[in-house]
Amino acid sequence: MAKNNHYAQEAKRRPIPKCPKCGNKAVERETRYGKRNMCCDLWSWDRHPLVDAETHAARNEAHKTFDALWRGTSMKRSDAYRMLAEEMNLAPEQCHMKLMDADTAHRVPVAVQAIKDRAND
Repeated sequence: MAKNNHYAQEAKRRPIPKCPKCGNKAVERETRYGKRNMCCDLWSWDRHPLVDAETHAARNEAHKTFDALWRGTSMKRSDAYRMLAEEMNLAPEQCHMKLMDADTAHRVPVAVQAIKDRAND
């Protein structure tokens, strides 16, 4: 899967993250999906902060639920993110799955359902 050039350029500008467990700089490996950073059983993509497997799983589930909100509809992705930020009481710049901790990501399905329910009223 080729990465969008914009995202690759953005990732290059970020420093390699430090491990929150040991304080060392993460090891960076190029993969076919982008740059993966790893240390102490934590990892991230494209130089974002390292997180654990639970957080990655919660983010993946949140993404599936969120993507179902706007894909296949006339809704723009940016509008869906705006509505999600409002529903979750998050600043728009903080409302992206890659920035969420596990607890916040676990709240996404409930927020998406509330958005759908309002649209059906």
